[in-house]
Amino acid sequence: MRSPVKMETNETESHWLRDWAVLVGAVILFAIFTQRYRLVMVNDSLSYLIYPFGSIDAMMRSTRTPGYPAFLWVVLRTFGMSVIPFLQMLLHATSAWWMTKELKAWGLAGRPALAAGLAIALGCTAIDNEAILSTDLLGASAGVCTAAALLAWVRSGASFRVGIPVVLFGFVAIAIRPAYLSLIPWVTVAGTLLLIYHHRSTVGEAINRRHVFGWVTKSAAVSIGILTPVFIWMAARGIAVADFGVLPFGHQNLAGLTVQIVSDGELLAVTNNSELAKQIINLKKSYHDDRPSISRGTDGSTMTLESRWDDYVWLVIVPAADRIYPKDSIKSHREIALMNKLIIARYPLRYARWIGLAMRRACWGTAANMVMHPLFLVCLMVAIAVHLTRMMRGKIFAASTDPAIAALFIIAATYFFVNVGFVVLTSPPLGRFADACAIFVPAWIAARWVH
Repeated sequence: MRSPVKMETNETESHWLRDWAVLVGAVILFAIFTQRYRLVMVNDSLSYLIYPFGSIDAMMRSTRTPGYPAFLWVVLRTFGMSVIPFLQMLLHATSAWWMTKELKAWGLAGRPALAAGLAIALGCTAIDNEAILSTDLLGASAGVCTAAALLAWVRSGASFRVGIPVVLFGFVAIAIRPAYLSLIPWVTVAGTLLLIYHHRSTVGEAINRRHVFGWVTKSAAVSIGILTPVFIWMAARGIAVADFGVLPFGHQNLAGLTVQIVSDGELLAVTNNSELAKQIINLKKSYHDDRPSISRGTDGSTMTLESRWDDYVWLVIVPAADRIYPKDSIKSHREIALMNKLIIARYPLRYARWIGLAMRRACWGTAANMVMHPLFLVCLMVAIAVHLTRMMRGKIFAASTDPAIAALFIIAATYFFVNVGFVVLTSPPLGRFADACAIFVPAWIAARWVH
């Protein structure tokens, strides 16, 4: 077995430059071939473009974090809006290259490492969001960089200096897309498991509780490093606008679910006939009167909750709160948060049922998205044909014990379940959410197969 801490002897600067060129070229050529290089604006785009950098008070009251708006601010004042898709592609391909480079540093051969990088660079999140002005792709890229940095940190023996990039990229991911707050616990989970595996595969001696405690402590310290600037941001908001939190947003998403797991009568009862509950019920009625086809869903089913969720958030929940607290995002958020707290406290089993069903939905939905991915589907069909041909010739693939592939499996599995678990606490596992959580799963499959 090759040592996971040594670079392959034939790895040179020309090789990593070649890998980077292959990944960037593959992403850009695919975008051009599929006509995905023209900038696409979505409902969220304007809120990032008009972020209020000129006012501290307005920034602290904004429902957006400043990471992606800052990226746009720089791009618009240098290259112009039209290059945003290509910059997002370039940055994502570079993040995939870093993962490729790190897998090689763990001892993985060039072909499977590059296959893993291509699976990340051309995955569902990439091809669906590369030209869209939103946080999805840039946030995913920062998440990939965080994972690559974590592998480097483990390979270094949990060096403090090498842990700094994990902290930086983890915080950048959160600053771009707050959903990546899940990286804080994930680093502890994945870091501990990787350190355990690294010890077993290199040292080989028995592991005791003292070892495990030390690895948990070191991984938690890196997580705390990511949490520290987040906490500073929260404290600044607490001082500036008396709202200690990352954003005055999040409970709006949760309310899009909670108001669906109770009847109108239960909503009024649990909130003591609050004005917010009355406004929500009125807007729900108007919403369904205008869209009779929406009412055909079965209340409480996973697909119905998911199909109504986005409309409920933006056409029912947010307008209802705005009627009570017009132009005050903080008070609106607090009122919605109180309603959610009352509903979940009164009906915890219904909320727990939602989490279980949503996790199931995330698993099969993600698998379906990967199979429906045009490139992945072709690769799967080719792989099946090759495997059958080898079987007919009496050749069976041997089980791989490559430490890099094992490490990538740890990354892929923990990244998916921790991040999806965080998503379903407040939102349905929509494709654009769950696919980003599963970004390393196709990479592991590709590396495992090519190896």
